[in-house]
Amino acid sequence: MILLYINNIEFMKQLIYYLDHTNVKYTTDFNNDYEYVLIAELTPKVITFAKENYQKGKKIIFASYLQEENISFYHHKNSKKSKQYFKNLHEILEISSKVLVHFESTRNTILEKKELPVIIIPREIPIIHISKNNKEIYNKYKVGRRKKKILIVDEDYKNIEKLNSLSTNYSKYQFLYLGYKPDYLLNEKQKKLIHSLPKNIIFIKYIDFNIFSDLCKVSNLVIFLENHKVNMNYIDTTLLFKKQLLIKENYLLEGLFINSKNVYTFKNKEELLLKFKKIITERVANLTDNGYLLIKDHTYDEIIKKYNAYLI
Repeated sequence: MILLYINNIEFMKQLIYYLDHTNVKYTTDFNNDYEYVLIAELTPKVITFAKENYQKGKKIIFASYLQEENISFYHHKNSKKSKQYFKNLHEILEISSKVLVHFESTRNTILEKKELPVIIIPREIPIIHISKNNKEIYNKYKVGRRKKKILIVDEDYKNIEKLNSLSTNYSKYQFLYLGYKPDYLLNEKQKKLIHSLPKNIIFIKYIDFNIFSDLCKVSNLVIFLENHKVNMNYIDTTLLFKKQLLIKENYLLEGLFINSKNVYTFKNKEELLLKFKKIITERVANLTDNGYLLIKDHTYDEIIKKYNAYLI
């Protein structure tokens, strides 16, 4: 039996949702007999609890899903905070019998620290709920019907200069810009740019999964300008809709996305502009089928099978 010791209640509920449909026995009661302890956080309290149980002969399973963005973010940094983070991670890896991950990059990082079983259990692909038809989407978001549409995700306006370059150089396209930041949080350069951008940009200042799904459905190309804390449901939706994807290089997605094989990636503004031009002029291959194949089997049933096979 596995004791689930997870502070993040939403994550615990999601995990229980899967485990209830497996043959895996679990408990959240400390008084029950259990052989394994599954943890998901790297707080001092969790680390202490895991060590105490390890010393009692319990086997520790580390589900790293909640940590993967941080593992990716701190991987190439040499700051005091980064060193402390990996110190905490190392303490858990030293006593873990196995680690569960979503991403190949996380698996590689963990194996750099310690040789132990690291099992990839993919994220479940989202179920897409969209407006009834394209006409409804055009009316709802006031987007043009005839112009080709480019959907851009940049939730904090960190890449407003890149948007300006794209929209200025390609005035025949309509750019749907997902993101918002109030003026008082912007610097003077950003404010000046935002208030003088070309008219072929439509700002979508609130974003959720339904909004993204609607706009993705009617767009020709989706661009993710952020390189950290990208919303994987949005990326999966893009691949499920078989839309061309252009995304900034992201260590978390290394091993999953391979540039020019299943998606197109860029490092900087120059590469963004070059690859954008090649995609819209069809000078490079359409990779939408390749991207779709990456995730099409990440279904609920497949995830249940993996938990049954690999959790204990």
